[in-house]
Amino acid sequence: MRSAVIAKVKDEELVKARRRQIVDAAVAVFLDKSYHNATVGDVAQRVGISQGAMYTYVRSKDDILYMICAEAVEAHNEAVQQAIAPHTDPVARLRAAIHAFVVSIHATRDSTLVVYREAHDLEPRSIKALLAKAGAFIATFETLLVEARCCKSPDSRVMLANIVTYLPTVIANRAWYWRSRVSRDKIIAETSAFILRGLGLEKT
Repeated sequence: MRSAVIAKVKDEELVKARRRQIVDAAVAVFLDKSYHNATVGDVAQRVGISQGAMYTYVRSKDDILYMICAEAVEAHNEAVQQAIAPHTDPVARLRAAIHAFVVSIHATRDSTLVVYREAHDLEPRSIKALLAKAGAFIATFETLLVEARCCKSPDSRVMLANIVTYLPTVIANRAWYWRSRVSRDKIIAETSAFILRGLGLEKT
């Protein structure tokens, strides 16, 4: 299994703050140049530090892409867990989870786009670790779908969970279209309603 991203700097708060800058800069650089064509130096330049200084916070370009991908999945999971926590009714929990995930995708659409464009270039150990995180997130929706009685069989549970967790990514993959044409609230409302209708939880 992939080990944690190791920093040479011992100040945890400084590492956290600097990595925030690195991730934000890398998202912009990778979207502009692609992961394959970008260098650690490109990211360092955008952050405003030397390439040597970059290597005190990450070990490689793979570390940077892994941080982007892992952070995106973790952000979605945290949003869903917070959304379902107040609810006990299974349908209400599923509704809350779907809405929270759609909102999270919109909030992280640039990093989500990097995940879908570039994650295949991660090293095998990083891909394995990322798939484990994504699998756990999808499994959360499998459970919610079963509890809300939206599944007729184990196979449909897996299929529906994958569909439900994939459809909102259209927001990120089509961001070039939405930005100038559709408001944030409408994107979120329409996407959530579309998924709920497909599950039979919303009237057409």
